[in-house]
Amino acid sequence: EAEVSLPYGISAKTIFGYDYIDNKEREFWAPSSVNGASLNGLGYRTDYTNKTMTSSTTLNYNGNFDKHNIRALVGYEIEDRSLLLTVASAKSYSTDKLPELANGQPYNVSSSTYGSSIMSVLANVNYDFDNKYYLSGSFRRDGSSRLGKNNRWANFWSVSGAWRISGEDFLSDNPLFSDLKLRASFGTNGNLPSDYYANLATYSFGGGYGDASAIYWGSAGNSNLGWEKSKNFNIGIDWNLYNRVNVSLEYYDKTTTDLLFRVPTSYITGFSTNWQNLGKIKNNGVELTIGSTNIQTKDFTWTTDFNISFNRSKVLRIDGENEYYQTSVSGGTNSSVLYRAIVGHSLGEMYGYKTNGVYTTDDFVQNGDKYVLKDGVIYQKGSVKTQYKPGDIKYVNTTGQTDDKGTPVYNSDDMTVIGNANPDFTGGFKNTFSYKGFDLSVFMVFSYGNDIFNMSTQ
Repeated sequence: EAEVSLPYGISAKTIFGYDYIDNKEREFWAPSSVNGASLNGLGYRTDYTNKTMTSSTTLNYNGNFDKHNIRALVGYEIEDRSLLLTVASAKSYSTDKLPELANGQPYNVSSSTYGSSIMSVLANVNYDFDNKYYLSGSFRRDGSSRLGKNNRWANFWSVSGAWRISGEDFLSDNPLFSDLKLRASFGTNGNLPSDYYANLATYSFGGGYGDASAIYWGSAGNSNLGWEKSKNFNIGIDWNLYNRVNVSLEYYDKTTTDLLFRVPTSYITGFSTNWQNLGKIKNNGVELTIGSTNIQTKDFTWTTDFNISFNRSKVLRIDGENEYYQTSVSGGTNSSVLYRAIVGHSLGEMYGYKTNGVYTTDDFVQNGDKYVLKDGVIYQKGSVKTQYKPGDIKYVNTTGQTDDKGTPVYNSDDMTVIGNANPDFTGGFKNTFSYKGFDLSVFMVFSYGNDIFNMSTQ
């Protein structure tokens, strides 16, 4: 870090940083263990290296005129990141006493390297009058190597203001309002894809044909891939009572466009998915935070923190031919649940068949060891009535369709919203006790009103 002071309250500052993370992990499952039994032992070695270089150069101004205070800066930033992941594994161990990979048979070896850069130009101005009235504004232009050449750069900005009401004469020296501030802000920000090369058409070199190596297409790329952009509005109030209790109440409204998704594509293209920008969603809600210092002595302190939030989401637009976007999440029991984002609905809705208990023996005509569904008992369209048995899940017909005999049948048209993973509210409660340098924290989190899909029963 280097800083040079110039006349008229101006200074130039340069900061250079370099972060190096080297994480090594070892994992071993003995031949007699649950996870290692199928391979007669399984060992892993993982080496993860992350190198991040950052550089920031700013020109700063700090001015004070009577009760007016101004702070401003313009600058340039750059970040360069590289990652290396190496994984090696072995199986078929003759003993569980020697977990090194050399004591098993080679199983799998892989390595991956990634890199990305981001450049930014930025400006920021902060003004306050008499430590009571605050205004600020910021602007930045960011460009990332993870995005397509046609939409790599984007502009982001924000404005905010605050009024410290407790600084006014009518509230001065009032212990009930040790500090009281009203604040509001509006601005934009962006998000990048998790894939470092989401915008590029890439090749894969790890394939093979017999003993010969092979090269094939890895991803289609998208030269128009751009930033996921959000517009954010916040308004809140911060209140400190008797210098012991802090209360913060905030309302937020966030609208996000050009969301980054791996969108399923036709297999005719040679790829199953491709990164795209699509859709528009809205999130709004209220957050309440309360913190208190219950006891404070020379050696002992007891503090309590509580927070609760109410969030609602809504899908405003999905680009393309469909009015929904669907994803499937698989479980460890060869089961899966569909999540469907539908225009006008909230995110996180589960999609599937409604159930109506299970088939009982009363639903069947028994012919020896075989069960045949009776006429009038619902079954899946196109299926054979002999494939069902007592105890199978009975699904609901929501469209009213029937077969030639008037028996209700169901198919994918009868799938509907069966649940919502979004809670009505979430929160947390924490107590911290400190005594002569020793701390004890008791923390609880809660979530209410969300549906949970039990994959183990499917």
